[in-house]
Amino acid sequence: MLGIRKVYQMLMNNVVPSLGVVPHSNTSLSTSNKIINEAQAQESRAKALITIFGMDKDGRIAKDKACKVVKQLGLVKEDNDESSFYMLEEQLEAKKVFLELEQEEKREKEQLLRQAFKVFDEDGDGFIDAKEIKRVLMCLGLDNGWDMKEIEKMIKVVDLNLDGKVDFQEFELMMG
Repeated sequence: MLGIRKVYQMLMNNVVPSLGVVPHSNTSLSTSNKIINEAQAQESRAKALITIFGMDKDGRIAKDKACKVVKQLGLVKEDNDESSFYMLEEQLEAKKVFLELEQEEKREKEQLLRQAFKVFDEDGDGFIDAKEIKRVLMCLGLDNGWDMKEIEKMIKVVDLNLDGKVDFQEFELMMG
């Protein structure tokens, strides 16, 4: 499978010249001429790619036109070109669905963490201090006789900004 750079080079070397587009040259020009020529070259390249891929007015590329270009560039096997192209499209769609599910799971996890954070953050100030941790541990029967100095040591372990309290990001990392 060819990389995007190789495909771009193939387009620029083989297809674009046939459309009458002149690629950017490295001749020495003044700085302003170089900028103008580079802008013109970029515009010419964009027009060539739009022409090659048959882009619709909404900025989308027609599947059949893209498939034809991919075939002509030899990016898929000749015997099964169209099915290979559509299989790739299906794989991309499946990846998109997977990423959406992954994002949904992250949102659900964050929501659960926020609810747990609120249990600890009794005063609702957005931070968990040693007193609040002590209270929750006592309610759960998990305090094991720890005094405030031991709980403050626990906070220091996760307190990345050294403010003596645990904010939500620190809590999230701790629970991670």
